[in-house]
Amino acid sequence: MRPHFIAVLTVLALCRTSLPVQAQQRGPIIDMHVHTNTTLVPDRNVQSLIAAMDESHVVKAFLSGSLEDVYSWSAAAPGRFIPSLMFPVFGLEGFPNLDNLRAEYLADRLQGMGEITSQYLGIPPNAPSLEPYFALAEELDVPVLIHTLGHGAPRSTFRASAGHPLLLEEVVVRHPRLRIYLEAAGHPFLHEMIALMHQYPQVYADLSGITRRIPLEAFHEYLRALVRAGFGERLMWGTDGGPSTIPQAVEAIESASFLTDEQKADIFYNNAARFLRLSDEEIARHHGR
Repeated sequence: MRPHFIAVLTVLALCRTSLPVQAQQRGPIIDMHVHTNTTLVPDRNVQSLIAAMDESHVVKAFLSGSLEDVYSWSAAAPGRFIPSLMFPVFGLEGFPNLDNLRAEYLADRLQGMGEITSQYLGIPPNAPSLEPYFALAEELDVPVLIHTLGHGAPRSTFRASAGHPLLLEEVVVRHPRLRIYLEAAGHPFLHEMIALMHQYPQVYADLSGITRRIPLEAFHEYLRALVRAGFGERLMWGTDGGPSTIPQAVEAIESASFLTDEQKADIFYNNAARFLRLSDEEIARHHGR
C-alpha cells in the first residue's frame, strides 16, 4: 500500500474517532424523567426541550407535571411525551381526587402516574395515603415513577429515611402487576436496590439526576454494581433536568467503558420500550424502519 494512501486513511480514522458523542451514530433514546416545572429549571420549555431532544435523538419522554402543563406540552408535540401527573406538586400538600384521576386515564389524556413526590412531605411509599393510587395504577396498568432515594431538592419536610427502597416492598407485594420505577436507581441505597430488584422483577429504575449530581466516577461505580448484579435490562435513561442536561446525561452512559454497545442501547432505549410496552410500529418508527 502506498505511503500517501496510508496517511490519508490515518487522518480519516483520527477524524472519525475524535467526533463528539452527539455526532456519532447512535440509536434512539427514551428519557424516562422529564418535568414541565420551569421554576426549578428556567431553560425548560417545550420548544427548547424538543430541539434538544431532536439533536440527541431522544424520541420520547415520560413527562411529569401539572395537568395544565403536561396537556399543553403534549399538544405542542404530539406523540413525543407520555403525559403524567406529578403529585403532590411543590408548594401544595394535596393529593389528586381518585375519581378525577381515573377519568383522565380512561380518556387517555394521562398515560403515566408520577413523579410521586410524597418523600418531600416525609411520607414513605408504604403510607396508607398512597395505597389507593398504587391500586389504581395496577388496575389500569399505568406506569408509575416515584421519588424514592436518599436525597432531593432542599425542602424542610424532606426525609431521606422515607426514601429507603425497601419501604416499597409492601407495595409491590400487594400489587404484583404494578409497573413501577424508582428515580435515580435509589441512590445511594445500592444494596437495598439490589435486594428489591432481585426479589421483584417488576421493579425498574431510572438513571436520571445522578448522571450529573454526583461525580462521574461515583455514578459509574454505582451503575457498574447494578449491572454486575444482573439488572442491566431494567435500568432506563433519564435527565430530570432542562434541555441543557441532555448531552451530559448521554455522555455519562457513553463514557461507561464497562458497558457493551448492547447494554448502552438497552439503557438508552430497549428497557424503556419494554417497560412502557411500546408497539412494534412505534419502535420501528423510532429506529427509522
